[in-house]
Amino acid sequence: MSTSSNDSLQQAHAPTIRTTSTAVTCLTALCFEPSISGLFSCFACVQWLKSNSEHKSAESVIAKSSRIYSSLWLGAIVLSRLLLKMDFLLGGCAATCAGFFSNPFDVIKTRQQLHGELLQRTSGAPATTTTTPASNPYSSVVRSFRSILRSEGVLGLQKGLVSALAFQFAMNSVRLGIYQTAENCEWTRGASPAGTLLRSIGWGGLSGVIGSTVACPFYMVKTQIQARSHGKYAVGYQHRHTGTLAALTGIYRERGIRGLWRGYPGIVTRTAVGSSAQLATFSTCKDLFGQFEWARDSVAVNAFAASMVSGFFTCVFMSPFDVIATRLFNQGVDANGRGLLYRSVADCFTKTLRTEGLHGLYKGFVPNYWRIAPHTILNLTFWDQFKAWRDLYYGY
Repeated sequence: MSTSSNDSLQQAHAPTIRTTSTAVTCLTALCFEPSISGLFSCFACVQWLKSNSEHKSAESVIAKSSRIYSSLWLGAIVLSRLLLKMDFLLGGCAATCAGFFSNPFDVIKTRQQLHGELLQRTSGAPATTTTTPASNPYSSVVRSFRSILRSEGVLGLQKGLVSALAFQFAMNSVRLGIYQTAENCEWTRGASPAGTLLRSIGWGGLSGVIGSTVACPFYMVKTQIQARSHGKYAVGYQHRHTGTLAALTGIYRERGIRGLWRGYPGIVTRTAVGSSAQLATFSTCKDLFGQFEWARDSVAVNAFAASMVSGFFTCVFMSPFDVIATRLFNQGVDANGRGLLYRSVADCFTKTLRTEGLHGLYKGFVPNYWRIAPHTILNLTFWDQFKAWRDLYYGY
C-alpha cells in the first residue's frame, strides 16, 4: 500500500481515533477525580463528542456509541462517588429516614397551629369569633390523634409525607452539609466557649437560611396538604391538592416561579432561628454532658440527652416563627397572588398576638417538641450509620 493511501486512511479514521481517545481520557480522568470539576469535564466531553460525530459513515456510529456509553459511565461514576463522598447527602438521607417517623407529629402540629386562626379565646365574645377547648378536636396531642384517626384513618397521620420527606432531604442536605463543612474547617470554634457558641449560632443560622431557600416549595405544599381535612376537622384555608407533584405543577401554572416561593420570608425566619438554636445547643450540650462519666460510657445516651435538651430550646425560640410560617404558607391568595389574611411576617405576628395572645404564637408547641427531639435522635443515628457503612465498604 502506498504512502498516500496510508495517509488517506489515517486521515479518514482520524475523527474516530480522536473521539475514542477523548472518551477514554475523560473516563480515566473522572475515575481519579470524582468531583464537581470532573462533572463539568463530563459535560464538556459529551459536547465535544456531539460536535465531532457528524459523519455519515461507520465513524458516526462509533462516535455516537462512544458518546452514549461515555455519558452513562461518567454520569454513574460521578454521581455514585459524589453520593459516597459528600457527608451532606448522607445527612439528607438520614433526615429523610427520620422524617418518616416524625411526620405524624408534624401533621398534628400543623392542625393545632391553624385551628382557631385569628379567633379570640374569651368566652364572652360572640360564638363566631371564639374557640374553646371543648370545640377543638386538636386541643391536645392525644385528642388530635383520635380526631385524625376518626376522620381520616391511619393514613391521615402520614398526610403530606412525600413533600415532607422531599423537604427534609433538600433542606437538611444543604443545612447539615454547610454546618459540617464549617465544623471540619473549625470555623465554629472560638477562642472561648462563648465565642464558640456565637459562631455555632451564626453558622447554624446561615446554613438554615440557605437550606430553607432551596426547600421552600416543598414546605409550602407539605403544609397545605397536612391542613386538608373535612367537616369540623378542617382547619385554615382548604387547598385541593391531590398530591405533591400536582400541587407543584398547579401552583407554577397559576402563579409562576414566584408562587412556589410565596411565604418565603416566613420559612427563612423560622429556619434561621430554629437551626441556630438546634445546632448550637446540641453541640454545646454534647460537650457539656461529655464531662460526665455516664455520657462518656455511651455515645447514644449522650446524643439522646443532648437531643432532648436541644429540642426544648429549639421549640421555645422557634415556635412563634413556626406558627407564622405555617399560616403564611396555608393562607389563600387573591387574583393578584396576595395573601387573604397576612401581608408579611410582621403582619402575621401582630394579628396573631392581638387576637389570640401569646398562646396563639405557641400553638402546637407540644407536638412540635415531640417531633423535633426524636427527629434529631433518629437523624443523627441514621447519619452515623450511613457514614459507618460508607467507611466500611468504600474506605473513606
